[in-house]
Amino acid sequence: MTAKKRSNGTKTLAVMFVDMVDYTKNTSEISSETLHELHDDYDNLSIPVFQSFEGRVIKKIGDAFLITFENPSDAVYCGIELQRTFQDYNKKFKPKKPIKIRVAIHLGEVSFRAGDVYGDTVNTASRLESVASAGQVIFSGAVYSAMEKEDIPVMHLGLRNLKGLKYPIQIFRVRTKRDEWVKRKIYLHKMKNKLNAMVLFIILFSFLVVFSVLAVYYLAFLAFV
Repeated sequence: MTAKKRSNGTKTLAVMFVDMVDYTKNTSEISSETLHELHDDYDNLSIPVFQSFEGRVIKKIGDAFLITFENPSDAVYCGIELQRTFQDYNKKFKPKKPIKIRVAIHLGEVSFRAGDVYGDTVNTASRLESVASAGQVIFSGAVYSAMEKEDIPVMHLGLRNLKGLKYPIQIFRVRTKRDEWVKRKIYLHKMKNKLNAMVLFIILFSFLVVFSVLAVYYLAFLAFV
């Protein structure tokens, strides 16, 4: 999707917010030196990924990055790669407190001025972030409608009312390996319940057959007495 420039200082962009999960909790008791090291690792892992998908870093406030993309598919792929990058980092270095991130993306018209972006699209992307959990990439229906869908496994989370937004919006999430594990667990649970129901049915049916046979023999016995 190509960005649409307008003379009044607006552009259609995919807006992404990325932040660290439990940042305040995890940094409340660490030294300033450790805090700087955490941000160095966070920045060094994140920024190259943004750049590789042509994301433009607008600003960073605390632990939250605001990034824009001209192509919504690039934004989603970037979110997926970000999660993979941090998961690999945590697995390889095994930090005492792993860096876990969440990603939220919305697509729409933004106003830009002096290198910053404003408007409902930015606000919506920020609100979407509240829906995301650690390891997740969340995005709006607007992103889903415009993105490439063939190679990205997606889960529809439904229509949600988000704080500060006038209307509910459709929300989607990139599927993860854990989703497939949960899906298999649910399937096995359902199969187990069906199997138990079948076993119970067979037992009851067998009981009825035995009871019927005994009843026939008893009635026959009475007929001869």
